[in-house]
Amino acid sequence: MPDAQLEQARMMLDKARWAAARMQKLDRAATLRIAEAVAKAGHAKAQIFAEQAVRETGMGVVAHKRMKNEACSTGLLDLYRNEDFVAPRIHADRKIVELPRPAGVIFALVPVTNPVATVYFKTLLALMTRNAIVLSPHPQAKAVCTEAARALAEAAKAAGAPDGVIQVIEAPTIPLIEQLMSDDRFDL
Repeated sequence: MPDAQLEQARMMLDKARWAAARMQKLDRAATLRIAEAVAKAGHAKAQIFAEQAVRETGMGVVAHKRMKNEACSTGLLDLYRNEDFVAPRIHADRKIVELPRPAGVIFALVPVTNPVATVYFKTLLALMTRNAIVLSPHPQAKAVCTEAARALAEAAKAAGAPDGVIQVIEAPTIPLIEQLMSDDRFDL
């Protein structure tokens, strides 16, 4: 594995750690605003990315991929919209206080079978819980995953998320991924 590739990945991880620290400070309204923008951006490109995924991977049916992309964007947000992953929850009857805490930086593998839906799903869940995410697409789906992740990252940043909160490894290789999976700067 070229040293430049590993160095670039390490710089990406440093940027993700910086972004994660800033995400942890956001309140529920800011977190929801970012998630809504990302879900809307994903939904708007559901058809385009479905077509691109089928073309790039040679797998699946465009209409089915579009439905999955829509379900994993605005559908997922609608499912969790009323959940509060920021404020403490007090259960006086059980004498329990739950303190939601972000994990930090999430490393997410993306399969070739449902690449865009997985990018949407994992990214939205990371953002709703105030985490940064680094996506590692399957090599046979890297172009569509990279484009989808960039679209979501732009929407997140425009809605107030820190730069680097959503990143993608554009040239994944097994040696690089193995190195990154053992890096202590990933929290999950």
